[in-house]
Amino acid sequence: WNHTCPSHTHSHTHGEGMIQTLARFLREWELDPCVGAVVVKGIGTRAFCAGGDIRSMHAKLTAGQKDYPEMFFRYEYSLNRLIHRLAKPYMALLDGITMGGGAGISVHGSYRVATERTIFAMPETAIGLFPDIGATRFLSTVPGHVGMYLALTGARLRGADLLWTGLATHYVPSKRLPRLMEEITHAERVDHRTLNAALSLVSDDPGPSDLASHANDIDRCFSASSIEEILSRLKAEGTPWAEDTTQTLLRHSPTSLKVTFRQMREGKDL
Repeated sequence: WNHTCPSHTHSHTHGEGMIQTLARFLREWELDPCVGAVVVKGIGTRAFCAGGDIRSMHAKLTAGQKDYPEMFFRYEYSLNRLIHRLAKPYMALLDGITMGGGAGISVHGSYRVATERTIFAMPETAIGLFPDIGATRFLSTVPGHVGMYLALTGARLRGADLLWTGLATHYVPSKRLPRLMEEITHAERVDHRTLNAALSLVSDDPGPSDLASHANDIDRCFSASSIEEILSRLKAEGTPWAEDTTQTLLRHSPTSLKVTFRQMREGKDL
C-alpha cells in the first residue's frame, strides 16, 4: 500500500488522510480472503513516513478546533493497536526517513525491514511534545536504558542500530527490495512462511551498530532517577559523546524532557 503526500515528506495527517485511510483498508484486508499479507512502503527513496501530525495539529488549534488533539490521538492510537493486533502479516519497508508517526505505522507490525537508507528517530522532545504512537511500549523493549536515551535525545538510528535494538526485524539492502517484492507477489500463497522465505533470500548483515558501541555509556548515564542526574552523570563521563549528548538535551524542551522521562519510567511496566 502506497501513500503519497506531495506537500511534505510522506507526512501523515488525520481526517481524510493516511490514518483513517490505512485503518479502513486494514479492516477490509483483514477480512478479505484474497489478501494474505500487507506490505507498506513510501513513494520514492527519500522517506518511508516522517510524521507530520504536529503541523496539522498546530493549524487546527490555531483555527480554534480545541478538541482536535484528543480526536487525533484517539485515531492514531487506534491505528497502532490495529496494526499490532492484525491477524495477517504486516511488513513495513523502512527505506528512508522514518520518524514520529512513521514509526507508529511500522514498529507495531510483525515485520520491520530496514535498509542502508533508513533514518529512524523519535524527535518529539525537540519540538515540545513527547514520544507518542505507542513509543512507551516499543522503546521499553530495546536493550538496557537505550529506550530512555532515544526518547529523550531523539537520536537518529541507521539500519544496523535498528536491527541491534530489535526495532527492525530484518536488514535488506535497498537494491534487493524489488526482488523481495517479486518473491512475495509471485508466491502462490502469502503467509508468514512465504515472507520469512523471501526475507531469507535478500537479508544481509548491516555491519556493526554505532548505538551498540555506546550501550554501556548509555546505561551508566540514563539509568539515573531524574533528568538532572542524567546531566550530572554525562558531565562526569567527560567524553565527546557525553558532551554531544548533553548539548542535545539542553537544546530540547525542558518540560518535554520531564514529561518524557516520567512517561518512560512509568510506562515500561504497563
